[in-house]
Amino acid sequence: MAFFTSYVVFLRCRALIKLSNVAEIHNLNCTLTGGNSISLFKSHSMFDEIYADLRTAVVMDRQIQIRIVMGSSPCNIAYTTLLRK
Repeated sequence: MAFFTSYVVFLRCRALIKLSNVAEIHNLNCTLTGGNSISLFKSHSMFDEIYADLRTAVVMDRQIQIRIVMGSSPCNIAYTTLLRK
């Protein structure tokens, strides 16, 4: 399942990604942080690539699609895709 973000908070050890597709959050098969966010931790095997996508989306005001790992707790990100405007 994929979702769009409404904002990203960059912290020292992680990025906190708030989901904007609220109507579909109940369909997720994973546990969200705070009920509506995904945390990307530095221990993720593709942290640098995903973090770069997130920062690019913020700077360029672009939407990003996030693919999660079904059944993960907390929600784990499989990959991200920057979308064209």
